[in-house]
Formats: sequence, C-alpha cells, structure tokens
Amino acid sequence: MTSPERVLVLPSSYMHSAQPIAGIFVARQVHMLKRGGTHVDVVYVEPRSLRQLSFYAMRETHFQIVTGKEIDVLTVRLKGWNPMLRTTLGGLAWGVFTKRLVDTYVARFGLPNLIHAHNALWAGYAASGIANKYGVPYVVTEHSSAYGLNMVNRTDAYYTRTAFSKADCVMTVSRSQADSVASYLGGKQPVVVPNVVDTGFFTLPPVEPPRRPFVFLAIANLITNKGFHLLIQAFAKAFDTETDVALEIGGDGPQRRELEALSKQLNIQNQVRFLGQLPPEGVRSALWRAHTLVVSSYFETFGVVLIEALATGLPVISTRCGGPEDIVTPDVGIFVLPGDVEDMARALKQMWSNPGFSRQHLRDYAVSRYSEPVVAQALHEIYSSILRRRNSPES
Repeated sequence: MTSPERVLVLPSSYMHSAQPIAGIFVARQVHMLKRGGTHVDVVYVEPRSLRQLSFYAMRETHFQIVTGKEIDVLTVRLKGWNPMLRTTLGGLAWGVFTKRLVDTYVARFGLPNLIHAHNALWAGYAASGIANKYGVPYVVTEHSSAYGLNMVNRTDAYYTRTAFSKADCVMTVSRSQADSVASYLGGKQPVVVPNVVDTGFFTLPPVEPPRRPFVFLAIANLITNKGFHLLIQAFAKAFDTETDVALEIGGDGPQRRELEALSKQLNIQNQVRFLGQLPPEGVRSALWRAHTLVVSSYFETFGVVLIEALATGLPVISTRCGGPEDIVTPDVGIFVLPGDVEDMARALKQMWSNPGFSRQHLRDYAVSRYSEPVVAQALHEIYSSILRRRNSPES
C-alpha cells in the first residue's frame, strides 16, 4: 500500500535512552506506517525528570535538537528536562517546546500534509495550535487510561476538550475507551482503531512447549490496577496441591516485593516466578513457553499483550475491564469478573483441565484483526478521507 500522505507524528510519550519502552505502542504504529508506504516523521520533546540529573546526564541532555533516522523514520528530538511534567503547568510548557520544535522541523523539511498526535494531553493540545498556525489538519489517538479511571482534573479537562474539539478525527483504541472520553468530545463521534501486533515477530512457537509444567503467564507493570494480588490468590486457590502448574509474571513495579511476599505467604513461591522487565524478545520467549496468557486488571484501555499472545497461538483469560472486551471472544479465551478470586480460580482450572483451543485458529484471529496491513489500512483511509475533504472545492 503506497500512500500520498506525509504525516508528522507528535507523541506525548516516546522511547528515549532513559525510558526505552516509553510510548512503545506509538513507535510500533509509526514503523508500521513506514513499512506500509506512508511518509511518516516524528517530532518529540524528551521530558526527563530532574531525578535523573547528573553531570553525565547533562552532557547527553542539554536542550539540544537531535535529528536523524531511527529505524528508517526521520525523528527530530529536543533533549530536555521538565521537573513539572506531571502537572498542568509542566504539560503546557512541554507543549510550548513541542510547537517550537515543529517550527524547526517545518523550516528544515517543509509542511506535513497532516499531523497525528497521540494523547490529548499534551501532544493533542500542542497539535491544535500547530495546526491552526500552519493550516494543516490533525488527528488525535487517545491511549490514556486516566479518563476511564476519572483521574483528569477540571483544568486538564479543558485542554482535553480543546484538543479533541479542533481535531479532524479523534481515535480511540477500544469501544470502552470511546465511552470514557465521550463527555470530552462535544458530540464528535470517535473512530475505534485498535493497537497493532507485529505478526511477523510474534509467531507460533518454533517448538510446542511440553504439557507439563502447565504455565500461566501474566505480563504488566506491577501496580494495583493490574490485579496481581487477585491473580496470585486465585492461582493458590486453584493449584495449591498441583506442583506441575506454574505462574510466570513478567514486568516490574512498586508492588513486586508485596507480590513476592504474598506468594510465600500462600506457600506457592516455588510455583510463581517473577521475570522482571522484559524486552520484546523476552516477551515472545515467555509467550512461546506458556500455555495461557492471563490479564487480571481492573481497567485497561486495550490490552496489547492479549493480541501478542493470540498471535503466538496462546488462549487467554481476561477480566472484563474495558479494552479486552473488544478482543476476547469465547473462541479465543475466557472472561472473568474483575476482583473476583473465585471466578479467576475457576477460569484457571478450566483452562488447565481442558484448553480446547487451536493455536492456528488463535493466530488467524489475531492476524485478521490486528496485523499491520489491517491497522495500516484503517489509518490510511482516515488520513485520505480527511485530506480529500480538505482539498475539495467545497471546503
């Protein structure tokens, strides 16, 4: 698919040396678009925390502009510091720097046809001013869970509405997230475009894992919302006498010590393995040796690990927590109630005793809905429709 658009992507969060997996969903989409034939560039202001400040860090990061190809994508970065990033004032300051960096980009490389901002706060708000200045359209994809968790204050709600109201299109990654931002849209109808999975990377395992031990896998940040306390309790309830069943937990976070202590308290520490933070290759390896992927969250805007698991032929268990309700069907997995230990234990036991899923069918399902060609085509159609409207004689 060759595309005539030249798209400038403005991420609110993006990978950099201090945070190598930040904004990884945006990066995957950017490189997907590039591989699909869209001319796509990235402009990003790196907002490092002063907690990382040191003499050596200042040598690397001193508000300089760095331009270069990153996996064949032109990327213009301002390597800066922002001690108030998580505040409204800090977000507005980040937006000012972003606007100035786009001015530099335009001066050097010319105007894009369209701007694609990721998250209303703060790339979307910055995009509204940039688009007005240069007369180009912009779209916003919202990824944040803050709206569904009612964590947006009144001031930030104002800037969110500004970002959404002026956008030519607002996209969300799930129907649940579309509902959570509806009150900010002023009647505008969002378009659901799911996240993407690299089905060339996440493939069926080269060797089928042995049936024993039966491995349940969960991958997420170790924070309260992910429901790991629930999962560990349910696992103990289901398999305290079954030593040939294991639970592997990938990810890191503030609850790790608590969760390790809980495993010992429930006397299943020999069955629960904490893998730590995993790079993409580590995620794939963990999926290849597992038998079921489990999501135990209380709220998710999407659930990328679910589609990664399905692409490798793994069935899934997930709580009904928003985004996964667009992904999981009875043909690919089992739903459970959020926070319900009994229901989770039942699902774990059911999957262990009789999975009944075809690996190839699970992969085919993921490829048909979440592969790069499918998601790239959806974005291409949105971009093309906006540009056609902008360029029509009646507009």
